[in-house]
Amino acid sequence: MRPIWHHPCATAVGASARAAAVPEPRAHQVLVRVEAVGVRRIDVVLPAGDVGIWPVSSAGSVPGDVVGQVVAVGAQVTGVRAGCHVVGEARGGVAEFALIDSRWLAHVPQGVDPAPATCLASNAPTALRMLREAKVRAGERVLVLSAAGAVGHLLVQLSEIAGADTLAVAATEMQVNFAEMLGARVVADSSQPDWLRTARAAAPSGVDVLVDATGAALDESVVDLLAADGRLVTCLPAYGRAASFPRLVGCQTSVRVSLAQWRSGHPVGARAEIREVTRLWRAGTLLSAVYCRLPSTRLRFAQRIVASGVSTGSVVLFP
Repeated sequence: MRPIWHHPCATAVGASARAAAVPEPRAHQVLVRVEAVGVRRIDVVLPAGDVGIWPVSSAGSVPGDVVGQVVAVGAQVTGVRAGCHVVGEARGGVAEFALIDSRWLAHVPQGVDPAPATCLASNAPTALRMLREAKVRAGERVLVLSAAGAVGHLLVQLSEIAGADTLAVAATEMQVNFAEMLGARVVADSSQPDWLRTARAAAPSGVDVLVDATGAALDESVVDLLAADGRLVTCLPAYGRAASFPRLVGCQTSVRVSLAQWRSGHPVGARAEIREVTRLWRAGTLLSAVYCRLPSTRLRFAQRIVASGVSTGSVVLFP
């Protein structure tokens, strides 16, 4: 087995690798032969003053959203057998083999393109949980920031499915067109100096829900787009401290979403939401866009793309 192990001396376009034993699945785990790995923004860190993009654990294998074929199962795994195609989060996903917690996996039909299916591991469940935490109702004005990203473009679609009046913010002309195609009524181009004016004009009395899946700090001018009783929903980072945002006023509320915490505290509900997004995806109601496909040796380049925020959809690596 040859996982991708990050090392500070790795080249700007590649990654170091070394041999490792094929892992054995524990009680609730399945071992899969990796077919595709989605690179997640939460696993990309930009150290202050550093130009490079670094995986969080420079001493360990890189995590990701993995699609693969099951080759072995743990003693307490049910409903999954060798030969099944599944998708789930893996700590060492960028490798020939990876371990997935069977409690949070989804089944993938054999023969389908594995790249779009990577969304079912964490991106789609995160998007659905954020909207559920916001208690989005039909007709409400929902503003999605970074609406073309791996999670953002799913948020736009799920907001539309919920019957909301979906507004969006994107950073390039291509992303703006993409978000409009997904169903957003108005898309503000954040590369333009008057983008806040565009967003305010779309919801003069403010938006009911402001959703940001990047985990980045939010400027006061952005939070000001909330209505007097609006709800702000952001993501907790996988590592480090949560980003700050200005103090809310009046009846405004906020919530930070952590998929790991949700699964730990509400396992039944979490599994139900995985089944829900999987059903929507398999029916073609929820579309997962793939921005680019790269060999796993281009890990560092893939991370740069994800961190840059220019993508429309996900960035996927292949062994």
